Amino acid sequence: MNIALLNFRGLGDAMIMTHMLNTYASQLNSKNITIITWSKNEFIFSQLKIKYKLILVEDLYSNKLLSLLSVSVQLFKLIKNKKYDFAINFSGDFKENIYLYFFSSEKKISPFWSSGHDFNRIITQPIIRQKDDILIPKSIVNIYDVYDYFFKIVFNFESVLKKPPTLLNKVDSIGLFPFASQRCREWPMENWDKLGLELILKGFKVYYVCSDNEVKHLYSFRALEEGALLYSDYSSNIFEIKKYIDMAICLDSFSSHLSFFAEIPSIIIFGANLPKLFSTRGATIVSSNGGCNHYPCFNSPKCIDSDFKYACILNISVKNIMDKVDFCNVSEKFKR
Repeated sequence: MNIALLNFRGLGDAMIMTHMLNTYASQLNSKNITIITWSKNEFIFSQLKIKYKLILVEDLYSNKLLSLLSVSVQLFKLIKNKKYDFAINFSGDFKENIYLYFFSSEKKISPFWSSGHDFNRIITQPIIRQKDDILIPKSIVNIYDVYDYFFKIVFNFESVLKKPPTLLNKVDSIGLFPFASQRCREWPMENWDKLGLELILKGFKVYYVCSDNEVKHLYSFRALEEGALLYSDYSSNIFEIKKYIDMAICLDSFSSHLSFFAEIPSIIIFGANLPKLFSTRGATIVSSNGGCNHYPCFNSPKCIDSDFKYACILNISVKNIMDKVDFCNVSEKFKR
């Protein structure tokens, strides 16, 4: 069976897909999988445990219309004369559904988010549906559960239960992931510096984890003067991070899904999104509405140029995070 999987979204979505394909690897081994994705996602899909082919597409334009046209032209050339049994768009977004029309496939499938489902506030659903689309019930909320449901309905796979990451007997080192792809998801940089200092005072070894081009934003941190270390270069070494840290503190971003993939227990700081949609199994969640009338805005902020700009995530304090760190350590010791 030849299957084409579309992934034209961010690093976090690529990480989620990689995680779930690996979860069902034993049931996918008999399939011929082709993944069509952005070239920037290649290093993530390199972690797949299944046999696969990659077709890489360049995102050449920031303008949405030009990007849509450019990708359409590239796709037409790249998949010309290729035939598939299934072509699947896991997001259900209208752009990916447009791309499905370029595939010569027996079935073209997308999730069809049911009325009232929270993903309707994130995903722009197409006006014209594919006849083989899968209705996602409102009761199936979390993105990982959506994948489980999708695999069950489309391929008749048996569900795979995977245990969430658990803390080691002793947490010695903590990785801090200060960056996200959107401002509304980011916690103030001064808080990350203060958090690093607090953790060092508690006796933890601290790593700030970021890509090479983000390191310059951390050079002024006092925590680095007090012994915190930098771990950078996402593309080649990021999947080795588990060798260095026992716990991660991250944002609602690629880093939270990376931590889950690497089986690192995590504390996730959420901003304008609902934790129930994208939280990873077993993670400790910190979130706040900040008194904002627009919460949750699902990372499409309506608070810009207002007195309550990014109030949801700004309302989360360093103490809130340290309380969670202390709780994780105490509860784990109590279990033992």
